[in-house]
Amino acid sequence: MADKTTHAQRRREEAREGARIKLRAGQYIRRLKEIAVRADTAEPSTIPALRLKADIYLKLLAKCLPDLRAVEHSGQVNHINYDAAVIGLLNATEPASDRDPTQALN
Repeated sequence: MADKTTHAQRRREEAREGARIKLRAGQYIRRLKEIAVRADTAEPSTIPALRLKADIYLKLLAKCLPDLRAVEHSGQVNHINYDAAVIGLLNATEPASDRDPTQALN
């Protein structure tokens, strides 16, 4: 059976799902920060419970965010020294006001 949704509808739903994932990840990060603040002043007896909560939120966060260790780079990395490139371009072109007008005639 063919899918009757249009391309625009599919893209809109993908965008909504992406926004939901970002919001969910933000909530998990916020809760992890709250746990970290509470752990600073918590009694030693409550630390294992806070650690368990933090582990749960970290696992939920891992479901939302891609695991960057799984990303494989293929190809060559070209590092460009932009400062040297810009300086080279600036040195290669000189303003017209700096040129000797008599050289253009020769």
